[in-house]
Amino acid sequence: MQTYSLLFYAKKMKNNPEMSTIYMRITVGGKRNEISTGQIVKTLHWNIKLGKISGNNPQSKQLNGFLEGVCAKLFKCYREKTYTCRSL
Repeated sequence: MQTYSLLFYAKKMKNNPEMSTIYMRITVGGKRNEISTGQIVKTLHWNIKLGKISGNNPQSKQLNGFLEGVCAKLFKCYREKTYTCRSL
């Protein structure tokens, strides 16, 4: 069985270091792919250790919910692919 991991991280924008774009790194079987989520946050609000926005305001909750949804969808796709390959 292949290994699977997903990591969200913020990368500072070149033209405005106070803002960061959220990227995700998907690793399957040792092969990595990095994709932008299209979401932009204040660099100061990004929690590096947790890989999400810190804070308890509605915008933080909404963005963290979005990231959790992306994580769930990608894991579902991975499981379906793994299950399909095993049943062949």
